[in-house]
Amino acid sequence: MNLLVRNLCCLLLLCSNLALAEMRVIQLQYRQDSEMIRLLQPLLNPQERVAGNGQQLVLQADSGRLDELQALITTFDTPPRRLLITLDDSGSGISSEQGVDMQGRIHGRHGEISTDRYNGSNRVEIRRYSSQGSNSGTRSIQTLEGSAAFISTGQQVPQQQWSYDHHGRPVVQTIQREARQGFYVIPSVQGDRVTLEVDSRNDHFSRQNPRILEQQAVSTRVSGYLGQWIELGSISGGSAHNSSEITSRSKSYSSHNNTLRIKVQLMDE
Repeated sequence: MNLLVRNLCCLLLLCSNLALAEMRVIQLQYRQDSEMIRLLQPLLNPQERVAGNGQQLVLQADSGRLDELQALITTFDTPPRRLLITLDDSGSGISSEQGVDMQGRIHGRHGEISTDRYNGSNRVEIRRYSSQGSNSGTRSIQTLEGSAAFISTGQQVPQQQWSYDHHGRPVVQTIQREARQGFYVIPSVQGDRVTLEVDSRNDHFSRQNPRILEQQAVSTRVSGYLGQWIELGSISGGSAHNSSEITSRSKSYSSHNNTLRIKVQLMDE
């Protein structure tokens, strides 16, 4: 027994109150200890312990449970399968604008007021616009069962930034602003179910104002069935604007909704 395993055994003894507990060192064939510990922890009784050392597990439990846990580890310790992980970031948006403009001439005793841009007769212009659209972006990556996967893309946009020097004179600088999209995921498969630890990022520049960088991020742990979409979350928002002047009045409204979901498929079946 090497020194590290011996230290793990001592640590388990110090942390446990199970008087008649036994210890067993199990050599793993295919999987890493970190993955096996994630799978075993929810199945342990309160006074049972597990620790790892790369390709070895150290278990502490009574003798009967040690046999059960070792049999369970044998079912988990199989050659890792290839997985295809797909992240879907779909969105939809609605925008509308309506308003009234009046142009003409008003004559008085002492003069004339004109708001006519076209040098014609009096006129009233009513306008109404509406649009709706959707977008869908998917990113896929292959990985081995139990291994972390990471994919990322980015876009850099030059923007001018104004400041002042110590003399109070304006100074303009060109900076590069970056918008990144991607995700980091660790999958664990048990039977026909998969558990995922996901960190996702989706930055983009605003359509209304390209100088504004809008950022979306999700960090979560979810589970679901292989081959089926698993929803991670959704983001929705809206804005409204009203303006009123002497000869015109307008209002606009926009809303958007984004849904983030993920799917894991086995590549070897």
